[in-house]
Amino acid sequence: MFKTLTAKEKRYILLLVLFSFLLYLLWAIIIPYNRAPDEYQRFDVVRFIFKYRSLPLAGDKRLEYGPYGITYATTPYFPYIISALMSIALKAIGLNIPLYLSSRLLSVISGTGTVFFTFFICKKLFKESNLKYYVPCILATIPQFAFINSYTNQDSFTIFLTSIMIYLWFKGVENNWDYKTVVLTGITSGVMLLSYLNGYTIILATLLIVLISYKDKLSKMFLYKLFLCIFVMFLVSAWFFIRNAVHYNGDFLGLRYMSELSETLAWDRFKPSLRSTLARRNLGVWHLFFHTSWIKTTFKSFWAVFDYMTIHIKSSYYVFILILNIAGLAGVIGLIIKNVKNGVLKGIKDNKIYFTLIFSIIISTLLHIYYSVYSDYQPQGRYMFPALVPIVLLLFKGLYEVMAERYRDYAYKALTFIFISANFYCLFKILMFMYYFG
Repeated sequence: MFKTLTAKEKRYILLLVLFSFLLYLLWAIIIPYNRAPDEYQRFDVVRFIFKYRSLPLAGDKRLEYGPYGITYATTPYFPYIISALMSIALKAIGLNIPLYLSSRLLSVISGTGTVFFTFFICKKLFKESNLKYYVPCILATIPQFAFINSYTNQDSFTIFLTSIMIYLWFKGVENNWDYKTVVLTGITSGVMLLSYLNGYTIILATLLIVLISYKDKLSKMFLYKLFLCIFVMFLVSAWFFIRNAVHYNGDFLGLRYMSELSETLAWDRFKPSLRSTLARRNLGVWHLFFHTSWIKTTFKSFWAVFDYMTIHIKSSYYVFILILNIAGLAGVIGLIIKNVKNGVLKGIKDNKIYFTLIFSIIISTLLHIYYSVYSDYQPQGRYMFPALVPIVLLLFKGLYEVMAERYRDYAYKALTFIFISANFYCLFKILMFMYYFG
C-alpha cells in the first residue's frame, strides 16, 4: 500500500490518522458513560466477558435485558469480544482505565482505521484529483461519525470492515481476484459475519462486484476461488453460529431466540406480539415516508444527532447538508446518464466500482426501511452507516461533477474547513458545555 505513495501522501496520511485518533479519543473521553444509544446494554456484553472471562449466552441472569427484554449477546457480537480482550490486556499491563473507556477504544481505533482505508480508496477512485485529500478528511470530521467512534457499539467496527472490503474491490478488479485478494476478502467477510447483521449488505455487494468484474466466470478457476472464499469465511466465523445453533435450538443467527426472550422479559408495550408496528396496522412504506418524520429524523441523525437521539444542532447545519446532498445527487445522476448513453450494461461494466457503491447504498436503505415497517420504528441514521463510506464517496464525487473546474479546489477547502469547524462546535460548544457546564 505505502510503496505507491509519494512523500506528500505519506505525510498527509500520517497526520490525518494521528488527527483522527486524537479527535475520536477526545470524543470518547468527553461523552459520559451511557449518553449514547443503548450503550449500557452494549457495554454489558463487554463487562460480562471482562468479569467472567467467558462468552455470554442470552438468558443468563447476569446480563441486562432492558425494556425490550433483549441482550446484544444473542446475535453476532465480535466487536464486544475484542473490546473486552483489549480491556483485559490494558489491565494486565497496569493501566487503570475505567472499563467503559477502555471498551470504547475499539471504536476509536476502528474509526481511525476507516479514515486510513478511505484515503487509499480515494487515491484509487479519484486518481490524481485532490479529492483524495479532501474526502477522507471530510469523512473523518462528520460529527455523527465522530460520535459513533466515541462509545461502545458494533457500528464503528462494521464501518471499518466496510472500508477494508471496498479497498479489496479495487485490488480484485485490478488483479482479477488473485488468491491473496480472495483470502483477504474471505477473512474480512468472515469477521463481518461475526460482527453485525446490518453489515451483511457489504458481503452481498462484494459478491455483485465479483460477478461483474471476474473475467472468466465459466472457468474452473473462478469456482475454485469462490469456494476458497466461502471456506475461509467458514473457518473464521462458523464457530459462533455453531455455538448459537447448539444453545438456541438450531437458531444459528439468534434472531428467533431473541424474539422469544423479548416476549418473556420485555415490558408489555415492547413485547414482539404486542408491539404496534406499521405493518400490523396495515401501514407500509407510503405511510413511513409521508406520514411520519422517518425521512427527516433518519437524515438528521445520519449527520448530527447525539445522546439518545435528543441533542440536535442548529437547523442551518441540516439545511446546509441537505443542499450538499441535493447537489451531490444531481451530480451522480448526471454521471449515470452520461455513462449509460452507450448502453446500460456497458455503463455498468465500465463503472463497476461506482455501480456497486450505489447497490450497497440501496440495499442498506431497503433494510432500514424494512426494519422500521415490520419490526420496530427506528428512524436512526446509524442504521445506514454500513453504507457511510459509499454515501460519502458518491456524494462528494457528485459535488465535484456539478462544480465549475476553477472553483473546485476552493470549494473543497471550504467544505473541509466547515466540517472540521462543525465537529469542534458539536464537541466543545454543545456536548462538553451541556454535560459539564450546563
